[in-house]
Amino acid sequence: MRPLISTTDLAAALAGPATGRPVVLDVRWRLAGPPGAESYREGHLPGAVFVDL
Repeated sequence: MRPLISTTDLAAALAGPATGRPVVLDVRWRLAGPPGAESYREGHLPGAVFVDL
């Protein structure tokens, strides 16, 4: 399995059957920036789950 996939392949996988569907994690973080959760609430990929680092 490749660690990175194209946006086209990701969209196809997310539209497929629930079994084996990838989980998209939003792990944004900026040194000395606002908390990532704030940016996540402002906008993220549909279905993405926020992970606080």
